[in-house]
This record gives sequence, structure tokens and C-alpha cells, in this order.
Amino acid sequence: GCSVFRTWETEDGRKIAMLDFGNGTYLELFSNGKQQDFLPEAAGGFFHLALKTTDAADAYERALEAGAKPHKMPAECSLPSEPVLHIKTAFVNGPDNELIEFFEIKE
Repeated sequence: GCSVFRTWETEDGRKIAMLDFGNGTYLELFSNGKQQDFLPEAAGGFFHLALKTTDAADAYERALEAGAKPHKMPAECSLPSEPVLHIKTAFVNGPDNELIEFFEIKE
């Protein structure tokens, strides 16, 4: 029941798809990954969770206040999808060292 929201390819040829559940929930899938490419040894059950928000900077600050560790401060970027997706994104590490991304669509 999902629809493809955006797809793009990384510089090393990995394909990425962002699927839309139709209710504001998105799932980002990566191809050709190996666990050691993404997971630090201490990571928990998943390595990356991307959460859509209306304010990535606020979500980042609130996560830090709740005990998350900073990974990448809020910044704007453009995903090389078709059409291009302009976002603001920020990353924190959760309690089991998992990578949590907050992204805000800037279209």
C-alpha cells in the first residue's frame, strides 16, 4: 500500500528509495548495504531511523535534552532524487548508539 515518494543513487552506486505510507510516514530503504558499512559495533537493533518532522532543528534540540548524543547538527541539503527533494536534516545517536535522523521537507 506504499507509494514511492523519491528515489536516488549514492556516489558509490547504492540505490535509496523513500516510501510514503500515505499518512505522513515515510520509510527509507537502502540497497547493497552490509552491516559493517553502517553499524558501529555497539549499535542496537537498527542502525538508522529517519523521522519526518515540521522542525528538524527543534526535534534535534529536544532529542539532546532527552539524553541523545549529537551526531550532525541541523543543515539544509538537496537529495538528488527526481524531482530534487530539498530538506533540513539533523542526526543524533540514541541510547544504543543507533542513528536517528530528523528531516523537514523544504519544498
